[in-house]
Amino acid sequence: MSSKLSQKVGSLPRILNYRQSAVLDFGRSVVLTSAVIATLVVGIRQIGILEAVELGAFDQMMRWRPDERSDERLLVVAITEKDIQEIQQATLSDQTLNRLLGKLQEYQPLAIGLDIFRDVPVGTGRADLLKRFQHSGNIIAVCKSGSADNPGVPPPPGIPEERVGLSDQVIDTDGIIRRSLLFISPAPSNTPADSSDANTDSLCDDSSGPLLSLGFQLALRYLQPLLIQPEFTTADELMLGSTVFSRIKENDGGYQKADVGGYQILLNYRSAETVAKQVTLTQVLEGKIDPTWINDRIVLVGYTAPSKKDDFFTPYSAGQQETFKMPGVVVHAQIVSQILSAVLDDRPLFRFWTEWGEMLWIAGWSLIGGTLAWRIRHPVGFGFAGIVAIGGLFGISFVLFTQAVWIPIAAPTIGLIATAGSVIVVDRFEKGGYANKIYQGVQKLFKIEIDQEEKDRQLAEYEGMINRVQQWQEQAQELGVQESLPALDQGLQPLSDVDDGEAFNQSADSLEIDYFEQLQQKAKALENQEITQQLIIEITEQDVTILERYCQKTERNKNDVLREFIHSLEQTLTNYK
Repeated sequence: MSSKLSQKVGSLPRILNYRQSAVLDFGRSVVLTSAVIATLVVGIRQIGILEAVELGAFDQMMRWRPDERSDERLLVVAITEKDIQEIQQATLSDQTLNRLLGKLQEYQPLAIGLDIFRDVPVGTGRADLLKRFQHSGNIIAVCKSGSADNPGVPPPPGIPEERVGLSDQVIDTDGIIRRSLLFISPAPSNTPADSSDANTDSLCDDSSGPLLSLGFQLALRYLQPLLIQPEFTTADELMLGSTVFSRIKENDGGYQKADVGGYQILLNYRSAETVAKQVTLTQVLEGKIDPTWINDRIVLVGYTAPSKKDDFFTPYSAGQQETFKMPGVVVHAQIVSQILSAVLDDRPLFRFWTEWGEMLWIAGWSLIGGTLAWRIRHPVGFGFAGIVAIGGLFGISFVLFTQAVWIPIAAPTIGLIATAGSVIVVDRFEKGGYANKIYQGVQKLFKIEIDQEEKDRQLAEYEGMINRVQQWQEQAQELGVQESLPALDQGLQPLSDVDDGEAFNQSADSLEIDYFEQLQQKAKALENQEITQQLIIEITEQDVTILERYCQKTERNKNDVLREFIHSLEQTLTNYK
C-alpha cells in the first residue's frame, strides 16, 4: 500500500510538469494566435472591408426566413401597366386621381397614403383635386426632401403640414433598401420650386421642425384613435405606447460608418410580396372590391407598373430568378406594417449587440477554431469538426435573426478559419509532424506502392542511420564506455548485402535486438508530441555518461545532440514498423 502511494507521489511531479507544459503550449499555440487573428479581423471589420459580406448575409437570412401572413390593416391600390393601358394615361391625370380618391373615401378608410407626386398640374381637373387635398382630413400626400444641389419635390399646394409625408427611402451603397426613415429635419434648399401654384417655401425644404415619413404618418393615424402618441425617452429615443424604436447607429449589425441621418430603424420586412392585400386602380374605379377591405383601414396608392420606375432593390432581389424590384408603395406598406405590428402585436424590432459584445463574439469563435486545430490531429476529423463549428455559427446567427437580433457572421467565420490555419502552420507544419501524418494516411488509404526512387531514398536514410550509430560506438570506445552500446554486427546486416527491395526489407526486419527495441519505444513516445514538451523517457546512467563526455569533447549542446539522434531514429524506424 505504501509502495503504491510512494509511486503515485513520485510520479506527481512528472504529471504536473507535463500538464504545465501542455498549458503553456496551448497558450502559445492557441490563445496567443487566436488573440492576434481576432484583433486583425476586428480591425479589418472596423474599416468596412467586411460590410458588403455582412449585408449579403443579412439578405440571405431575410430570404431564408419564412414569410408572415399579410397585414389585414392595410390595403394597397396598385396602378399597373394594364391600368395605364385601360385609361390611356401614362401618368394619372388630376381628374382620374380625384375620381379614385373620391371612390376610396366612400368606403371610409382610416387614412389614404398617396405615393404619387402632384406638385404640378397633370391633365384636367386640377382645381377639384386641390380642393379635395385641402378639405379631406384623411389624405396624406407626399413630397421629397431637397438638398443644396437638388430642390426635391414639394407637396401639392395648400395641403396642411400635418398631412404631408416624406417619400424618401434609405438606400444602401449597394442599392438595396434595408432601413426605414421615420422622420428628419430637412436642410434648407436654395432652389425654389418653379411651379406657379406651388408654395414659395416648400414644406420639404423647411428645417424649422421634423418632417415625418409617409409610413410613419400613416401609422400614427392608425394609432391615434387608440390614444397612442409619439413620446421620447430620457435617452432621446422614440416611444409609441410601451414600444421603444431605438435609432440605428452607424456600426450596428454588419454596418460600418453607415449614414444614419434622420431617425432610422432597420426595416423588418414582413414578406417578399404579400405584405398586404392588393387591388388595382381599375377594380376600385369599377367598384369590384369588398368595402370591408377599405373601411377603417390604411390604404396606400401608388404605381407598380415597371414603366414608371418607382421600384427598388430589397434583400429579396437576389433570390429571384429574374431581377426583382419592390414597388415604392409596397415598401411604404412594409414600413407601416412594421410600426403597427411592433406596437400592437409585440412583433420584435431588430436589435444589435454592443461593439464589445461583437468583439467577444469574434474572439470566441477564433479561440474555438484554434482549439479544434490544436486538439484534433487527424485531418479528416479536423475537417469534420471545422464544418460542424461553422454550421453551428451560422445556425446560432440564423436563430437569433429569426428573433430580430442581427449579429456579425462573416467576421467570426474568418476568425475561426484563419486561427485554425495559423495554429496548424505554427503547431504542426513547422515541425513536419502534420505533413507526415497526412502522407501516412494517404499511403494507408490508397495502398500506394513505394517506387524505386523512394526505395533508393530509404536506403540512403538507412545507411545514414547505421553510420550515425557507428560513430556513437567509436566515440563511446574513445571515452571508455563501449559496453553501453551493443555491437552493430549483432543485429544489422552489412549495407553491401542490401542489393534489392527484398533484401532491404529483410535488413529492416533484423532490427529487433534489445537495444533498438528500446530506441524504438523512445522514438514512439515522441509520436504526436512536441519536442519542447516534457517527455517521460527512461535514460540509463551509462547513456547520460556517454552523452555528457561526448558533449564535453565536441563542445556541443546536450539537448541538440539528443534531439538530433532520437529524431533520426524516429524517422528511420517509423518507415520499417
